Amino acid sequence: MRFISKFFLFLSCVAILAAPVRAEMVDRIIAKVGSSIIMQSDLARAIKMKRAFYFMKFKGAKASQLFNEFKKNTVNEMILDIILADQVVKNQVVVSDAEIDQELGIRMNNRGLDLMALQRLLKSYGVTLEDYKTLIRYDLEKQGFLQKVIVPNISISDYDLQKEYEKIKGEFLEYSELSFVEVFLIKEKFSSEQAMTQMAEKIRAQLKAGSVPKDLIKEYSMGAYASQGGISGLVKAKDLRPEISQILSRLKKNEVSQIMSVGPGVFIFKLLDKKNPSPMPFAKVVNVVRARFAEQVVEDELRRYLLNQKDQIYVEMVK
Repeated sequence: MRFISKFFLFLSCVAILAAPVRAEMVDRIIAKVGSSIIMQSDLARAIKMKRAFYFMKFKGAKASQLFNEFKKNTVNEMILDIILADQVVKNQVVVSDAEIDQELGIRMNNRGLDLMALQRLLKSYGVTLEDYKTLIRYDLEKQGFLQKVIVPNISISDYDLQKEYEKIKGEFLEYSELSFVEVFLIKEKFSSEQAMTQMAEKIRAQLKAGSVPKDLIKEYSMGAYASQGGISGLVKAKDLRPEISQILSRLKKNEVSQIMSVGPGVFIFKLLDKKNPSPMPFAKVVNVVRARFAEQVVEDELRRYLLNQKDQIYVEMVK
């Protein structure tokens, strides 16, 4: 009889894992976790699913780091996922289909994807839309478990945050002088909001391609530097409005912002250059530091919790 681990039942992969194995493929048990069993055939599936999970949720280096950590110790990570799945059930953490659909919509909007584009992207990772919904369920149930069981037992002091800030303050730099392109389009200058949006997309596309459409900006922008084709020249950061300074501080050199809606219209920025860096004061970045530090503390505490649970159940690695 073919055994299927609770982890893959939990991830709704029964249909795929229960498919007939080709005659030439010899499956075998890799590990036993309580009443669950991990098969050799489960490993490739787990790697594919985790790859999609990390690269759909995180960007660049972080996704690669997390995925590589999983690949280095796949079986042990799968064991912890089985234990987490059991703890989700025991602690009555429930996620509805409606919550999954809502989260799916949020993630599509954040990436600027429609359903067809999402499915094409998922296909490149070797997973289906139903697989992705399964991954979202896993993520939401994990977050629900964290909030219910792990987070209430964690306390972070101001001293902890100050120490963390000292370690990472080099990541939070502000620059005393900036040069950028500013585009500010307002609805009144266009026949419709759609026409304004189309012009914003056209200008942004040209900025991303490396050119500055000065003539378009002079004609349509109402920004402070419109007469200069949107180019600010070197400006002291302290002379800018705080919200604009914050937007520019988050951009890398030659990076273009998203199209940002404001009351009467939309803004677009492209950072051309920034000079004279110095760390932002602790008070200015404390909320960002707290969020990042708390996330790591929670993940560390979750791992300790799961390893403690592992010590209390039968686990056997089969050679």
